Amino acid sequence: MIRSGFIACFLLVLLSACQKDSAWFGPVYPPDSNSVELTTDSRILIGCEGNFQLSNASVSVYYPDSNSVVNNAFFGANDKRMGDVVQSITQHGDSIYVVVNNSGVIRVLDAETLVERSVIDGLYSPRYMHKVNNQVALVSNYGVSYVQKVDLTAMSVMGEIPCKGWTEQMIGLNGQVYIAELDSHSLMVLDSHSLALNTRIELAHKPQYLFAKQGELLAVGADEDGKWYVSEISGVDVQSLTPISVSPLGVDMVGEEFVVVTQSHIAVLESSTYTEVQSQVHQAELPYSIYADELAGDYYVCDAHDYVSNGTVYRYSVDLQKVDEFTVGFIPQAVLRAY
Repeated sequence: MIRSGFIACFLLVLLSACQKDSAWFGPVYPPDSNSVELTTDSRILIGCEGNFQLSNASVSVYYPDSNSVVNNAFFGANDKRMGDVVQSITQHGDSIYVVVNNSGVIRVLDAETLVERSVIDGLYSPRYMHKVNNQVALVSNYGVSYVQKVDLTAMSVMGEIPCKGWTEQMIGLNGQVYIAELDSHSLMVLDSHSLALNTRIELAHKPQYLFAKQGELLAVGADEDGKWYVSEISGVDVQSLTPISVSPLGVDMVGEEFVVVTQSHIAVLESSTYTEVQSQVHQAELPYSIYADELAGDYYVCDAHDYVSNGTVYRYSVDLQKVDEFTVGFIPQAVLRAY
């Protein structure tokens, strides 16, 4: 996430300024991977951002059936480091796509072994990847006014689509691709076949998260005053704007309900009013994101702690009881069940 990059960089500069003729004493690289070999058992991937400009991003593999974890798994599989700031992870078929933001690349990995198959480079400041079809994917960016098109056969950038500033999450729905434009509080809507611009939907808040629900689009985010809302969108029309009863630090969706993490709680929100129906105090010091594993019914809360220490991931059951906790790399935030 962008916020961690600036804060972590500031902390590193501040700490190093306090030293006299000594090497930097904080984390620079994650520890070597565990000697445990990766297996194809049920597993959860944890993408750890790492510290901004230190190229110590990593991926951990968690096995929920045995409550065991393999840290720095990419290094263990490839004998090289992931890069600078893991932003997001997605899977298509037997390939895992890891978006490494500050390195400007997407690493394409074998889903079973995490061995690198290819690298998509030439990206500006990639945030998320959306597969349009077997030949083309779109990549959102921070800091520029375009989305990049990627040729999935050649594994290379093939063009750009102009947009309004910083773009984030993307989702395909009903023959259209919706792209979140955070700077302009809008959604760019493309035809999923031609990728031509259909229209742009103006919102009352930033579209920080996008979800599909019964054929409709839900855009979730905060307005300029920090108040959170859900916009329900049918086609290109905003049907409703509903406030959320909490101010989340992370949001995901399971079934038709939202699960959110705040500074102090993990909570489930009712599917129409978006008010709390269930909540539990969590143990995270600095909650950074939440992931709902629909297959197992578990929730994973990522804890960045102080940004420069190894992170912790807390696993909760569907009734919000803690099942496990485990240590991972620096600043965990991108979570994905691999299959």
